[in-house]
Amino acid sequence: KFYIDEIARTFIIPCPGLPLLKAAERDSLLIERGTLNADERREIQKHALISWQYLSQIAWPQRWANVPVYVLQHHEKLNGTGYPYGIRGDQIFLQSRIITICDIFDALTGGDRSYKTRHSFGDAAQILLQDAKAGALDKDIVDLFIEQVIPQIVDAEAVSSGSSPAVVSG
Repeated sequence: KFYIDEIARTFIIPCPGLPLLKAAERDSLLIERGTLNADERREIQKHALISWQYLSQIAWPQRWANVPVYVLQHHEKLNGTGYPYGIRGDQIFLQSRIITICDIFDALTGGDRSYKTRHSFGDAAQILLQDAKAGALDKDIVDLFIEQVIPQIVDAEAVSSGSSPAVVSG
């Protein structure tokens, strides 16, 4: 950080008003994790609220009436570190906790993400376990997902590709 701040305070000699780094460039270089700056991250995080707004306008059958809320909460974490509201624990519906785990797994293993490398199912399982250990995800649901869901995905992928299924251990 010190070196980036020093560079940001340095100006090009023939053009005293022209810094080596613009403020936005400095901020981008100081991103500690990922590739989004704070404004970009806030914009992306709006999707949960926008999805809730759209889904709330649908006349859902009674048994599906809470779907908009489940979607609204799908980035909330048990330890309060999620968004959009930072709610925690029992404030998060069980259905939202399940969607959260599925969404994280899909984000980690999906091949359609140009901005990051696809993780193996085993690596994704380990990341889910780490998040559960840190108190962000429901450990019981993570364990069930790893034991029951991932093997089915692995088997389905093996069948479609004609290869042997990979082993996933939790």
